[in-house]
Amino acid sequence: MGTEDQLFVEESTEPPICGQTHSSDATSPATKPGPDDTDRLPAPHALAINELERLLDTDASHGLSHPEAARRLAELGPNKVKAAKGLSAWKILLRQVSNSLTVVLILVMALSFAIHDYAEGGVITAVIVLNIVVGLVQDYRAEKTIEGLQALSAPSCKVIRSQVPMATKAEHLVKGDLVMLNVGDIVPADLRLVSGLNLSTDEALLTGESVPISKNPDIVLNGADMPLGDRVNMVYSASTITRGRGTGIVTATGMNTEVGRIAELLRTNSKPKNEDASWLASYWWRVKAGARSILGLDGTPLQGRRRWLKATSLCENSRSLRPSAE
Repeated sequence: MGTEDQLFVEESTEPPICGQTHSSDATSPATKPGPDDTDRLPAPHALAINELERLLDTDASHGLSHPEAARRLAELGPNKVKAAKGLSAWKILLRQVSNSLTVVLILVMALSFAIHDYAEGGVITAVIVLNIVVGLVQDYRAEKTIEGLQALSAPSCKVIRSQVPMATKAEHLVKGDLVMLNVGDIVPADLRLVSGLNLSTDEALLTGESVPISKNPDIVLNGADMPLGDRVNMVYSASTITRGRGTGIVTATGMNTEVGRIAELLRTNSKPKNEDASWLASYWWRVKAGARSILGLDGTPLQGRRRWLKATSLCENSRSLRPSAE
């Protein structure tokens, strides 16, 4: 290879031919078992480097081969957060109106206006409008947040493939790639650190910590549910290298990264969050119904009138009996 004497080589725009492998890649990609990429690694921070190499079928010194990296990219897809869906007011309105509780509220609102109970109908109308407005605002904010997460992604990075350092687009990274990190770099994917020299990262986006976190690649942590800020042998996508340098093995890409999971939660949780106003309306409705029942205000106007007459007659009877008791 004519460019092996250079520090970095640009990634070829043409896919590598599987028959033309590096001297260290004698094994054909088709015969390699490859990592199980259907799920995220359960706890890469709790794995030793040699165990991680075995699970991801990679090498912590030489990285992946070009054919293997191309195969995994074709199989798993690019390393990027999915684009946010376009905001449609009509879709949001339809989703809010199709909610079962909202349908009930609309029916009750129509009934209230039909029997000329304008006060109650107006309150229910306000609750329905509030529910729709809250849904619109939350979906809009979710879309803008996802767009912001996409903007934080690194455009390019440096990797080691077939023992050769090279520059590549961040979206071409795959699990098992060996990534090189330097000061000022944006971490392109979730990485288990292999080496590091005075390495610190800014992870405020994920942890809220305003102070950079020092990293230690040699430690093996215990506990799968350890907070992200305590995983000092990991660096995460969209965080920034504030000091030092190091290398790391890619453990998650795209929507499987911590940033990708946040984006997915924003999508899936937008609908349940929109139901908060409906839940509030339901709670208010139950409280109001209970209060009306206690005060004798529920039922038809005739039933309410009968309750009022009965209560009045009881009061009059108690007054008439009081002097005789004395």
